[in-house]
Amino acid sequence: VTDETGRVIGAKATDASGQEVTFYGHKGVIVATGGFAANAAMCTEYQNVGISMTAESKTDNPDTIQGDGILMTVALGAQLRNMQFVGLGTTDYVGGPSKPEASSALNASQLVVNLAGNRFWKNTSDTSTSNTKAMTYIAANQPEGVALFIGDHKMIEALESNGADYVANLKERGLLFTDDTLEGLAAQVGCDGAQLAKTIETFNGYVANSSDPDFGRESFNGQVEEGPYAAFRVQISYHLTFGGIITNTEAEVLNADGAPIPGLYAAGDVTSGIEGKTHLTGDCMLACIYYGEVAGRNAAAQ
Repeated sequence: VTDETGRVIGAKATDASGQEVTFYGHKGVIVATGGFAANAAMCTEYQNVGISMTAESKTDNPDTIQGDGILMTVALGAQLRNMQFVGLGTTDYVGGPSKPEASSALNASQLVVNLAGNRFWKNTSDTSTSNTKAMTYIAANQPEGVALFIGDHKMIEALESNGADYVANLKERGLLFTDDTLEGLAAQVGCDGAQLAKTIETFNGYVANSSDPDFGRESFNGQVEEGPYAAFRVQISYHLTFGGIITNTEAEVLNADGAPIPGLYAAGDVTSGIEGKTHLTGDCMLACIYYGEVAGRNAAAQ
Protein backbone atom coordinates (compact mmCIF):
# COMPACT_ATOMS: atom_id res chain seq x y z
CA VAL A 1 0.00 0.00 0.00
CA THR A 2 1.38 3.43 -0.96
CA ASP A 3 0.20 6.99 -0.33
CA GLU A 4 -0.25 9.73 -2.90
CA THR A 5 3.50 10.43 -2.95
CA GLY A 6 4.44 6.80 -3.64
CA ARG A 7 5.67 6.15 -0.12
CA VAL A 8 4.98 2.63 1.18
CA ILE A 9 2.65 2.84 4.19
CA GLY A 10 1.21 -0.66 4.58
CA ALA A 11 0.43 -4.07 3.16
CA LYS A 12 -2.67 -6.04 2.24
CA ALA A 13 -3.12 -9.68 3.08
CA THR A 14 -5.75 -12.39 3.25
CA ASP A 15 -6.41 -14.01 6.63
CA ALA A 16 -7.22 -17.65 7.35
CA SER A 17 -10.93 -17.09 6.76
CA GLY A 18 -10.30 -15.59 3.30
CA GLN A 19 -11.01 -12.04 4.45
CA GLU A 20 -8.77 -9.27 3.07
CA VAL A 21 -7.07 -7.23 5.77
CA THR A 22 -4.80 -4.18 5.57
CA PHE A 23 -1.94 -3.42 7.93
CA TYR A 24 -0.53 0.09 8.11
CA GLY A 25 3.04 1.05 8.96
CA HIS A 26 3.31 4.77 8.39
CA LYS A 27 6.97 4.87 9.45
CA GLY A 28 7.84 2.11 7.05
CA VAL A 29 7.16 -1.45 5.95
CA ILE A 30 9.77 -4.18 6.37
CA VAL A 31 9.52 -7.14 4.02
CA ALA A 32 10.82 -10.29 5.75
CA THR A 33 8.87 -13.04 4.04
CA GLY A 34 11.79 -15.32 3.14
CA GLY A 35 12.77 -16.69 -0.23
CA PHE A 36 10.74 -18.77 -2.69
CA ALA A 37 11.99 -22.34 -2.27
CA ALA A 38 8.46 -23.68 -1.63
CA ASN A 39 7.24 -22.15 -4.89
CA ALA A 40 8.42 -24.85 -7.29
CA ALA A 41 7.01 -23.06 -10.33
CA MET A 42 8.92 -19.88 -9.45
CA CYS A 43 12.10 -21.86 -8.73
CA THR A 44 11.77 -23.59 -12.09
CA GLU A 45 11.32 -20.27 -13.86
CA TYR A 46 14.64 -18.95 -12.57
CA GLN A 47 16.95 -21.83 -11.56
CA ASN A 48 19.99 -22.99 -13.54
CA VAL A 49 21.15 -25.85 -11.33
CA GLY A 50 19.56 -28.95 -12.85
CA ILE A 51 17.54 -29.96 -15.89
CA SER A 52 15.44 -32.32 -13.78
CA MET A 53 14.30 -29.63 -11.36
CA THR A 54 10.73 -28.81 -12.35
CA ALA A 55 7.51 -27.36 -11.01
CA GLU A 56 6.76 -30.86 -9.67
CA SER A 57 9.95 -31.04 -7.62
CA LYS A 58 9.63 -31.22 -3.85
CA THR A 59 10.88 -28.77 -1.22
CA ASP A 60 12.05 -29.00 2.39
CA ASN A 61 10.64 -25.52 3.14
CA PRO A 62 7.36 -24.60 4.85
CA ASP A 63 4.51 -24.03 2.40
CA THR A 64 4.55 -20.31 3.21
CA ILE A 65 7.91 -19.68 1.52
CA GLN A 66 6.30 -18.66 -1.78
CA GLY A 67 8.22 -15.51 -2.72
CA ASP A 68 5.26 -13.25 -1.89
CA GLY A 69 7.46 -10.43 -0.65
CA ILE A 70 9.57 -10.54 -3.81
CA LEU A 71 6.51 -10.32 -6.04
CA MET A 72 4.99 -7.48 -3.99
CA THR A 73 8.10 -5.33 -4.12
CA VAL A 74 8.67 -5.97 -7.84
CA ALA A 75 5.19 -4.54 -8.41
CA LEU A 76 6.53 -1.30 -6.90
CA GLY A 77 9.59 -1.27 -9.16
CA ALA A 78 12.07 -3.14 -6.94
CA GLN A 79 14.99 -4.81 -8.71
CA LEU A 80 16.08 -8.42 -8.30
CA ARG A 81 19.47 -10.13 -8.42
CA ASN A 82 20.88 -13.70 -8.48
CA MET A 83 17.46 -15.31 -8.87
CA GLN A 84 18.99 -18.19 -10.87
CA PHE A 85 20.99 -19.45 -7.90
CA VAL A 86 18.94 -22.09 -6.09
CA GLY A 87 20.23 -24.51 -3.48
CA LEU A 88 19.17 -28.16 -3.56
CA GLY A 89 18.79 -30.88 -0.95
CA THR A 90 18.27 -34.63 -0.68
CA THR A 91 16.70 -34.86 2.76
CA ASP A 92 13.97 -33.46 5.00
CA TYR A 93 11.57 -32.61 2.18
CA VAL A 94 7.92 -33.48 2.72
CA GLY A 95 7.69 -37.28 2.88
CA GLY A 96 11.42 -37.64 2.30
CA PRO A 97 14.19 -39.13 4.42
CA SER A 98 15.90 -37.41 7.30
CA LYS A 99 19.62 -36.70 7.08
CA PRO A 100 20.51 -39.63 9.41
CA GLU A 101 18.29 -41.99 7.40
CA ALA A 102 19.86 -40.98 4.09
CA SER A 103 23.38 -41.24 5.53
CA SER A 104 22.63 -44.66 6.98
CA ALA A 105 21.32 -45.92 3.64
CA LEU A 106 24.24 -44.45 1.70
CA ASN A 107 26.76 -46.06 4.05
CA ALA A 108 25.00 -49.41 3.78
CA SER A 109 24.63 -49.41 -0.02
CA GLN A 110 27.03 -50.73 -2.63
CA LEU A 111 26.42 -48.27 -5.48
CA VAL A 112 24.23 -45.37 -6.62
CA VAL A 113 22.29 -45.37 -9.91
CA ASN A 114 19.67 -43.25 -11.66
CA LEU A 115 16.28 -44.38 -12.98
CA ALA A 116 17.93 -45.42 -16.23
CA GLY A 117 19.93 -47.98 -14.25
CA ASN A 118 23.25 -46.20 -14.78
CA ARG A 119 25.84 -45.08 -12.28
CA PHE A 120 26.36 -41.32 -12.26
CA TRP A 121 28.47 -40.85 -9.14
CA LYS A 122 31.29 -42.76 -7.52
CA ASN A 123 29.39 -43.25 -4.21
CA THR A 124 32.05 -43.60 -1.59
CA SER A 125 31.06 -44.15 2.03
CA ASP A 126 31.99 -40.52 2.66
CA THR A 127 28.79 -38.85 3.90
CA SER A 128 30.40 -35.49 4.56
CA THR A 129 28.47 -32.39 3.58
CA SER A 130 30.76 -31.62 0.64
CA ASN A 131 30.52 -35.15 -0.75
CA THR A 132 26.74 -35.48 -0.49
CA LYS A 133 26.29 -31.95 -1.86
CA ALA A 134 28.30 -32.97 -4.93
CA MET A 135 26.00 -35.96 -5.43
CA THR A 136 22.95 -33.72 -5.03
CA TYR A 137 23.88 -31.39 -7.87
CA ILE A 138 24.88 -34.25 -10.16
CA ALA A 139 21.59 -36.03 -9.43
CA ALA A 140 19.67 -32.87 -10.30
CA ASN A 141 20.56 -33.63 -13.92
CA GLN A 142 19.45 -37.26 -13.77
CA PRO A 143 15.96 -38.50 -14.78
CA GLU A 144 13.37 -36.96 -12.44
CA GLY A 145 16.17 -35.88 -10.11
CA VAL A 146 16.15 -39.34 -8.49
CA ALA A 147 19.08 -41.21 -6.95
CA LEU A 148 18.79 -44.88 -5.96
CA PHE A 149 21.13 -46.32 -3.32
CA ILE A 150 21.45 -49.98 -4.33
CA GLY A 151 22.63 -53.00 -2.34
CA ASP A 152 22.04 -56.66 -1.60
CA HIS A 153 21.26 -58.51 1.64
CA LYS A 154 24.29 -56.86 3.28
CA MET A 155 22.64 -53.45 2.87
CA ILE A 156 19.40 -54.68 4.43
CA GLU A 157 21.24 -56.29 7.35
CA ALA A 158 23.18 -53.07 7.96
CA LEU A 159 19.95 -51.06 8.04
CA GLU A 160 18.31 -53.60 10.36
CA SER A 161 21.06 -52.92 12.89
CA ASN A 162 19.40 -49.53 13.48
CA GLY A 163 16.47 -51.19 15.25
CA ALA A 164 13.74 -53.76 14.85
CA ASP A 165 11.26 -51.45 13.12
CA TYR A 166 13.76 -49.33 11.18
CA VAL A 167 13.48 -51.13 7.83
CA ALA A 168 9.72 -51.55 8.12
CA ASN A 169 9.32 -47.82 8.76
CA LEU A 170 11.38 -46.89 5.69
CA LYS A 171 9.32 -49.26 3.56
CA GLU A 172 6.02 -47.87 4.83
CA ARG A 173 7.12 -44.37 3.89
CA GLY A 174 8.06 -45.39 0.36
CA LEU A 175 11.78 -44.78 0.84
CA LEU A 176 13.14 -48.34 0.91
CA PHE A 177 12.23 -51.15 -1.50
CA THR A 178 13.33 -54.78 -1.32
CA ASP A 179 12.88 -57.79 -3.59
CA ASP A 180 14.36 -61.24 -4.05
CA THR A 181 15.32 -60.39 -7.65
CA LEU A 182 16.91 -57.38 -9.29
CA GLU A 183 14.15 -57.39 -11.90
CA GLY A 184 11.48 -57.19 -9.23
CA LEU A 185 13.36 -54.45 -7.40
CA ALA A 186 13.73 -52.40 -10.57
CA ALA A 187 10.03 -52.73 -11.32
CA GLN A 188 9.13 -51.40 -7.87
CA VAL A 189 11.20 -48.24 -8.19
CA GLY A 190 10.60 -47.61 -11.89
CA CYS A 191 14.19 -48.31 -12.90
CA ASP A 192 15.38 -49.95 -16.13
CA GLY A 193 15.88 -53.52 -14.91
CA ALA A 194 18.00 -54.79 -17.80
CA GLN A 195 20.38 -51.87 -17.56
CA LEU A 196 20.54 -52.12 -13.78
CA ALA A 197 21.64 -55.75 -14.06
CA LYS A 198 24.35 -54.80 -16.59
CA THR A 199 25.53 -51.93 -14.39
CA ILE A 200 25.79 -54.19 -11.36
CA GLU A 201 27.68 -56.86 -13.32
CA THR A 202 30.21 -54.25 -14.45
CA PHE A 203 30.41 -52.76 -10.95
CA ASN A 204 31.04 -56.15 -9.36
CA GLY A 205 34.00 -56.57 -11.70
CA TYR A 206 35.38 -53.24 -10.54
CA VAL A 207 35.03 -54.35 -6.93
CA ALA A 208 36.86 -57.59 -7.66
CA ASN A 209 39.72 -55.64 -9.22
CA SER A 210 39.63 -52.84 -6.62
CA SER A 211 39.56 -50.38 -9.50
CA ASP A 212 36.84 -48.08 -10.86
CA PRO A 213 37.85 -46.77 -14.30
CA ASP A 214 34.51 -44.98 -14.72
CA PHE A 215 34.46 -42.78 -11.60
CA GLY A 216 37.75 -43.39 -9.79
CA ARG A 217 36.22 -44.86 -6.68
CA GLU A 218 38.94 -46.12 -4.36
CA SER A 219 37.04 -47.92 -1.60
CA PHE A 220 34.12 -50.30 -1.98
CA ASN A 221 31.39 -51.72 0.22
CA GLY A 222 31.37 -55.17 -1.34
CA GLN A 223 29.80 -56.67 -4.44
CA VAL A 224 26.08 -56.90 -5.07
CA GLU A 225 25.88 -60.67 -4.93
CA GLU A 226 22.89 -62.26 -3.28
CA GLY A 227 19.28 -61.24 -2.63
CA PRO A 228 17.17 -59.95 -1.19
CA TYR A 229 18.14 -56.72 -2.93
CA ALA A 230 17.40 -53.18 -1.76
CA ALA A 231 16.95 -49.71 -3.21
CA PHE A 232 16.73 -46.53 -1.13
CA ARG A 233 15.07 -43.74 -3.13
CA VAL A 234 16.13 -40.10 -2.83
CA GLN A 235 14.61 -37.29 -4.87
CA ILE A 236 16.36 -33.94 -5.15
CA SER A 237 14.36 -31.05 -3.67
CA TYR A 238 14.48 -27.27 -3.60
CA HIS A 239 16.23 -26.13 -0.42
CA LEU A 240 17.32 -22.48 -0.51
CA THR A 241 17.08 -19.52 -2.87
CA PHE A 242 19.98 -17.09 -2.90
CA GLY A 243 18.51 -14.32 -5.03
CA GLY A 244 15.96 -11.68 -4.26
CA ILE A 245 15.43 -7.99 -3.70
CA ILE A 246 18.36 -5.59 -4.08
CA THR A 247 18.85 -3.49 -0.94
CA ASN A 248 21.51 -1.03 0.20
CA THR A 249 23.45 -1.07 3.46
CA GLU A 250 20.54 0.72 5.15
CA ALA A 251 18.20 -2.20 4.25
CA GLU A 252 16.27 0.07 1.89
CA VAL A 253 14.74 -1.58 -1.18
CA LEU A 254 16.15 -0.14 -4.41
CA ASN A 255 14.37 0.61 -7.67
CA ALA A 256 15.69 0.36 -11.24
CA ASP A 257 17.65 3.59 -10.85
CA GLY A 258 19.32 2.33 -7.68
CA ALA A 259 17.32 4.77 -5.55
CA PRO A 260 15.48 3.70 -2.36
CA ILE A 261 11.74 3.18 -2.61
CA PRO A 262 10.44 5.46 0.18
CA GLY A 263 9.22 3.62 3.25
CA LEU A 264 10.22 0.17 2.02
CA TYR A 265 12.82 -1.99 3.76
CA ALA A 266 13.75 -5.67 3.51
CA ALA A 267 15.74 -8.23 5.49
CA GLY A 268 16.46 -11.94 5.39
CA ASP A 269 16.22 -14.45 2.54
CA VAL A 270 13.90 -12.15 0.60
CA THR A 271 16.99 -10.06 -0.20
CA SER A 272 20.08 -10.81 -2.31
CA GLY A 273 23.80 -10.18 -2.13
CA ILE A 274 24.69 -12.02 1.08
CA GLU A 275 25.43 -15.16 -0.91
CA GLY A 276 26.28 -15.79 -4.56
CA LYS A 277 25.70 -19.04 -6.38
CA THR A 278 26.26 -21.26 -3.36
CA HIS A 279 25.51 -21.42 0.36
CA LEU A 280 27.80 -21.46 3.36
CA THR A 281 26.00 -22.68 6.46
CA GLY A 282 24.95 -19.74 8.63
CA ASP A 283 25.41 -17.07 5.95
CA CYS A 284 21.70 -16.39 5.67
CA MET A 285 21.56 -15.58 9.38
CA LEU A 286 23.58 -12.45 8.60
CA ALA A 287 20.80 -11.27 6.33
CA CYS A 288 18.19 -12.00 9.00
CA ILE A 289 19.81 -10.78 12.19
CA TYR A 290 21.99 -7.90 11.09
CA TYR A 291 19.78 -6.42 8.40
CA GLY A 292 16.67 -7.13 10.44
CA GLU A 293 18.04 -4.80 13.09
CA VAL A 294 19.15 -2.21 10.52
CA ALA A 295 15.72 -2.21 8.87
CA GLY A 296 13.93 -1.93 12.20
CA ARG A 297 16.08 0.95 13.44
CA ASN A 298 15.78 2.89 10.20
CA ALA A 299 12.03 2.43 9.92
CA ALA A 300 11.51 3.39 13.57
CA ALA A 301 13.58 6.54 13.10
CA GLN A 302 11.24 7.94 10.43
